[in-house]
Amino acid sequence: MPLSKSTAPLHVQDVMDILKQVIDPYSGENIVTLDWVSGLNIDQNNLTISINIPPEKATNYEPLRQEVEHKVKALPSVHKVMVVLTAHKASSQQNMKANSTFRGKYELPNVKHIIAVSSCKGGVGKSTIAVNLACTFQQQGLKVGIVDADVYGPSLPRMLNLKGRPVIDENKKITPHLQYGLQCASIGLFVNEDEPLIWRGLMVQTTIQQLFKDVKWQNLDVLIVDLPPGTGDAQLTMIQKVPLAGAIIVTTPQDIALVEARKTISMFKRLEVPLLGLIENMSIFQCPHCGVTSPLFHSGNSQQEAERKEIPFLGQIPFIYELSQACDTGKPFVLKDPEHPIAKIFQNIVDQVLPFLK
Repeated sequence: MPLSKSTAPLHVQDVMDILKQVIDPYSGENIVTLDWVSGLNIDQNNLTISINIPPEKATNYEPLRQEVEHKVKALPSVHKVMVVLTAHKASSQQNMKANSTFRGKYELPNVKHIIAVSSCKGGVGKSTIAVNLACTFQQQGLKVGIVDADVYGPSLPRMLNLKGRPVIDENKKITPHLQYGLQCASIGLFVNEDEPLIWRGLMVQTTIQQLFKDVKWQNLDVLIVDLPPGTGDAQLTMIQKVPLAGAIIVTTPQDIALVEARKTISMFKRLEVPLLGLIENMSIFQCPHCGVTSPLFHSGNSQQEAERKEIPFLGQIPFIYELSQACDTGKPFVLKDPEHPIAKIFQNIVDQVLPFLK
């Protein structure tokens, strides 16, 4: 009688660790180091892997495909596996870079520190936090950029009132928009605001890579990355390819949001990305007329959760009408009223993060 498979969640890093054991017989390097893993999708412990192999030897790699399938199937949590070989022909310029940039993390010589702002659950105000944090870093005298890596729901153009498509130079490098002293890049600047992006995983990965390696960042002290919700292709691509200084997790007080926040924290820990701290957004609602405060959600004890996970609790941000209005009008709240108590909260958060960047 066959043994039943485990129902424990399948983690991306477990799969990547197995793939590192698969060696290309021609170069002697593993397929992860060679950057051949072009797609990895987990759906209820069913796994789809795309391996991009050299087109000139495409017919010789069926044994490697079978080896990948065999090794991954041995994982106790894997139910079904589909391994697909692809053979996209690289350009001459890509071939020149094959031994450097495309094999490991991207080198961004003009960027000192990269911080990801992340949440597993949508609707917690992650983008609002990311934009206001970027502006607060800039108010501290730092040179700051921000990337909108949420390819399915880019909000940076509206939140920062960005207009027009980016300029692309003769070397096919993107000039970031400059707004409020921030250097900005977003897929939302290349498409209409009401146009949906119906993309599969590989297209998402490629786009996110271009938002880093193809943008001409100019001498940045801090680059803030607004990640999409979840723990899928977009997050994995960025974590594997971008040298992160750390990640900030955003949640709301409700229990369901904290459950998702735990997943995000676990993802970064498993991928060995430093966790700079947890922010609780929409902690309370403050009436714009009388100033009375009341909870929006049942308290999920975010601070206690941060303590359990042994990461810093950076602060609580109340929900006020002016904060959400600022997002819609295109001028971040901390720029409108730097002396407001909420602006002071953002300043305190930045003060806590800065020592990690030195």
